[in-house]
Amino acid sequence: MLIDISFSGMFVHHQSFVDTNYQPTNEISRVDIMAIYSTQTGATECTITLGEEFGYVSIGEFRSAYEDLYGDTIKTYIIDFRHTNHMDSSGLGLLLNARKFCNSREIGIRIVNANNTVKKIFKISCFHKYFTID
Repeated sequence: MLIDISFSGMFVHHQSFVDTNYQPTNEISRVDIMAIYSTQTGATECTITLGEEFGYVSIGEFRSAYEDLYGDTIKTYIIDFRHTNHMDSSGLGLLLNARKFCNSREIGIRIVNANNTVKKIFKISCFHKYFTID
């Protein structure tokens, strides 16, 4: 499903994609740098692959990614940062909100493929105390 959102003023046209059939790869096109993909990757795991930027612009889409795929069989969310080059403080808040959602349902969160810049933000923010970061 393609969600097309247009803003006036200083914001530019933005496209978001929600694709439950997405298979993560190492390739990303310029069209979907803001996209967040969710897919159930096993009987008990769901992978959420983030776009190039993770922060304020990702609020609704990220929340939908974990809430919409939640089911009784999901025990772990894997949040894949392979394409993420920038994360602001809103991104940290989004992860804490996801943690709150998951903790109340006894679901674990594992963060994978973060680059050195994002890992540094996690370290400074002491996120290793709250998340498994691979």
